Amino acid sequence: MRFASLAGPRASPALEGASRWHYSSEMLVLLPCFAIATVLMAAAAEGPCPATDDVEAELGRLGASSALSDQRSVEVSVQNGRMRVVLRDRLSGASAAREVAAPSDCHERALVVAVLVAAWSTPWKQEEPTLQQQTPPDRKAPEEVFEAPRKTVGELAAFGFGAGDGNAVAGSIGAEGGVRLGGAVLAGVAQMTSPRDRVIGSASATYSSLVAGVSLGWHHDWGNWWARPELAALAVRWSLQGKDLSISHSATDWGFGLDGRLRFGVAFANWAPFAFVALQRTITREQLVLDNRPDATDVPAWNLGVGLGLAFFFRHS
Repeated sequence: MRFASLAGPRASPALEGASRWHYSSEMLVLLPCFAIATVLMAAAAEGPCPATDDVEAELGRLGASSALSDQRSVEVSVQNGRMRVVLRDRLSGASAAREVAAPSDCHERALVVAVLVAAWSTPWKQEEPTLQQQTPPDRKAPEEVFEAPRKTVGELAAFGFGAGDGNAVAGSIGAEGGVRLGGAVLAGVAQMTSPRDRVIGSASATYSSLVAGVSLGWHHDWGNWWARPELAALAVRWSLQGKDLSISHSATDWGFGLDGRLRFGVAFANWAPFAFVALQRTITREQLVLDNRPDATDVPAWNLGVGLGLAFFFRHS
């Protein structure tokens, strides 16, 4: 029985050798390329070591999640088996660096970096400037202001005024000296009034007064302007003299009175001109009586005066 062969014609030994050499040369070219591509793909798949997410996760476990922020960053570099960690603070410009042996595992590297960052951030938090420290240097913190106690002020004053008692108008002059402590004023005052005529029946008489006393007042300032109400207790010496009589007599008498006045003034350094209004009331009653006639009249008890004066203020050391 004869069988037919299904195989193709057998290749010659020279052709087979040529084919084997052709396949081997292609493999020698492709294998290095494949190895390089594999390494690059593996490196790309792995990403940075350690990864930022791993470092932040470890910081969270250590309770230091706020160690890294927009103002603070960490830089990690690995070379020749050594890992260098640098923490930078953009707010203060400070930085800290540490170089340690690099663990082979990325998670272990992340743990080491997290421990270093947490340890560094603690003292930096204590040194962060507070709101008070951030005050610009050219602006001073507000200071408490305490008003210094007012000094004792001595005063001398001279004044003149016109006074009317319902009978006649007379001119008066006076002087005053005192001391002011704060607003309270204690002063001694003296003044004299020119003679005034008073009709008694068919005759007349003149009377004048000289007063001296002690006053209490309260001084108040509005810038250079000032005002002062005062009340004075006075001793009054009356001088009485007959007039238009063939025989005239003179007499003196003593009485007491009160004087209230209000001053308004303006200060120019130590000098202070002022204006005032005064009302005086004589407590004791005074009469003008003719010796040989029954005619008599009272000396008016009220006096109203308006005047001007000039004061000098000086401070005691």
